[in-house]
Amino acid sequence: METMKREKNIWTYHMKEEEWASEFFDGSMYDKLISVAKQVPNQTALVFEGKKTSYKQLIFMIEKTAKCLKSMGIQRGDVVSIISPNMPQAVFMFYAVNKLGAVANMINPLLSRPEIKDSVEKTKSKIIMILDQIYPKIAGLAWDNIEYPTIVITKVSDALPGFKRPVYNMMIRKKMIPIKNDVQTKKMQWNDFIELGNNIEVPDEKGFTNDTAAILFSGGTSGNPKGVMLTNGNFNSLHTQLYEVTGFSYTLDMAEQTMALIPIFHGFGLGVALHGMLCFGMKIYLLPTFDFEKSINLVFKRKIEFVYGVPALFEAMSRNPLIEKSDLSFIKMIVSGGDRLPVELQHRMNAYLTKGGSSTLMREAYGQTECICVCAMNPFFDIRIGSVGIAYPDMHIKIVKPGTTDEVERNTDGELCVNGPTVMKGYFDNPEETARALKIHPDGKIWLHTGDILSMDEDGFLYYKQRLSRMIISSGYNVYLNRIEETVCSCPFVRNACAVGIDDKIVGKRISVFVELKDGHPTEAECETKIKTVCKEKLASYYQPSRISFINAFPRTGMGKIDYKKLEEEV
Repeated sequence: METMKREKNIWTYHMKEEEWASEFFDGSMYDKLISVAKQVPNQTALVFEGKKTSYKQLIFMIEKTAKCLKSMGIQRGDVVSIISPNMPQAVFMFYAVNKLGAVANMINPLLSRPEIKDSVEKTKSKIIMILDQIYPKIAGLAWDNIEYPTIVITKVSDALPGFKRPVYNMMIRKKMIPIKNDVQTKKMQWNDFIELGNNIEVPDEKGFTNDTAAILFSGGTSGNPKGVMLTNGNFNSLHTQLYEVTGFSYTLDMAEQTMALIPIFHGFGLGVALHGMLCFGMKIYLLPTFDFEKSINLVFKRKIEFVYGVPALFEAMSRNPLIEKSDLSFIKMIVSGGDRLPVELQHRMNAYLTKGGSSTLMREAYGQTECICVCAMNPFFDIRIGSVGIAYPDMHIKIVKPGTTDEVERNTDGELCVNGPTVMKGYFDNPEETARALKIHPDGKIWLHTGDILSMDEDGFLYYKQRLSRMIISSGYNVYLNRIEETVCSCPFVRNACAVGIDDKIVGKRISVFVELKDGHPTEAECETKIKTVCKEKLASYYQPSRISFINAFPRTGMGKIDYKKLEEEV
């Protein structure tokens, strides 16, 4: 991908001329990061359990890690698997891999043993970096059709401040089986690995924009996981876009704060929460677990200016007693994505933000791993409740009739297609799925077919409906489950709802709705009667639920999304 010239758009018209970048950065993710670190070497880059790492120290550790990888023979195009929560060692390893022109295969630690084995083997990974608490998932595996990878085992204590290590080790030792270095099975500890490169030199060579930087697996809750190949240019273009959608002037020395709650094996966690924010010169609080309460307390205690999360995080935040009495003027940007944002929750959060003195309102965004997690967001100059916003700078969008390349009229439901600099290279070693997702349209451009049903109004604002795969057919009619969920959630006593399809020999699919009620709700019998009444008033006959079940809390995926697959299994 050559340096891409840019055209002005609706976002950039709201910027000062001198703040607009006329072209995207040319180089690797590491090249971009080091260009920032040279300008703010003494600012804090990472904070993990109280231990701070400056930008200068970050670059030092990345280069040290790169030397170790080179000593083990890693070169451009090789794959290194990283199986870790958000920890400094994972950050060092990711950028070290990138510096060498190799590829980081980011594996979700929550995957099963067979799924992890499959990912490592498919990518022919030469090294695996894994947290000791996750190591049992790969212990004793017999690798098929690949050379046994070297396994680098790291611990949380490796990244802790000195005074915390003895306490942590004492607590964890009772739960963990000691893991020793083993030449035969190619296992080694992080502290031994990190000394391997002491006599190695790695030349400073500019990276290639179009090289694959990372493989992220997507589709885990809606289909078979596929390895999404994302390039240096994808990630660096996203940072340029982020700069333009914030809505205010920003300089590196402002040293704002954010938190990396969303894991770096996820597109948003890697592309926005880590790389995007590091390229802003921000201080990032790394959170190793998906802990909502800890995250919320961190927001209030450390006055986090940039808050990103899934709706479940903001639901928990809206119920936290601190939000009622806190000064929220420090929040400069708050964005929800990754799942449907209930309109009532957005109104509730906006009321708290206004009451707390914040100058911003909650914005909803849309994206998927195939375009690094975000390609549309509500603009700061026109936030519309219920919409996922307009296309990001340099991104082109259109709505087509599913299964075709034919555009539909405005305000008509159809499949969203996306074209632009953050669209993936393709699926790793999967040309069939790549051909299904990336298609050449009559305009000669390659468009990503997202598999999501949306509509677009006359102003270009998008309205998310649901995954195409979550559309069911009942009595011969297309039924979009999201419409049922929105209708049920309009009841004042409903906190959240999820609709699923149940196989039926006569109508094809019947509809079952799971409902989580708010505190102080009427009896379940009364709630069920009112829900059925609202559905009859607002929805067609073939949209009517045949079953309503009440649930204390929804099962969720590792990303905090409602796990509708588990609900389908329960039915």
